[in-house]
Amino acid sequence: MSRKVSQLATASGMLVLPWLLVGVAIAISLNSDFQFPHDVLSKLGASDSQTKYISPAINNFPIGVLFVVFGARLTYLFSDHKLGRLSGGLVVLHGVASIIAGVFSCDPGCPIFTGSFEQLVHTASGVVMFASLIVAAGLWYPQGLIDAKFKRLGSISLACAILSFVLLLLALAGHLAGAYAGLFELLSYGVLCGWCFFLSYEKFLNPQV
Repeated sequence: MSRKVSQLATASGMLVLPWLLVGVAIAISLNSDFQFPHDVLSKLGASDSQTKYISPAINNFPIGVLFVVFGARLTYLFSDHKLGRLSGGLVVLHGVASIIAGVFSCDPGCPIFTGSFEQLVHTASGVVMFASLIVAAGLWYPQGLIDAKFKRLGSISLACAILSFVLLLLALAGHLAGAYAGLFELLSYGVLCGWCFFLSYEKFLNPQV
């Protein structure tokens, strides 16, 4: 792999957060029926949505590809560290789940426990997306206990994993209550994307650490 390609792959993690914010903002601006901060973000690509095709095209698919590239790069960079390599694999899994969630849109209203086959696949993909990335971040805490070199990264990663999980629970409660689900979901996912930004930035500046 050439140096330039390697640097681009490492830097791909820094692109996720700004891409997410811009992509979601564009999709919301094109969908007059979407009510942010209350509606879950999946409604932007729902089967009855004005942005059914636009939202996955500018969000799920490119962001999924960025995660796959970044996760593959992490797996290579931390090939000598079992937990780090596993974390990279989970980031790849997250990217694949993001793409699948974009292919299978949710039903009108985006029910969680019921719905069509597409809705069930979308829901399962969403669960995999959050679970894989939360665990990917959390794995760096025990890695930091094993190797002091990763202690700072481990502490930051654990804090991001816990915060994202709490915000995700608030998003779920908000979805059931019909209030602020989209805000808490975006914050939860934003924290995880911010963690990727931090890890990508650290490795881009100093690939030896």
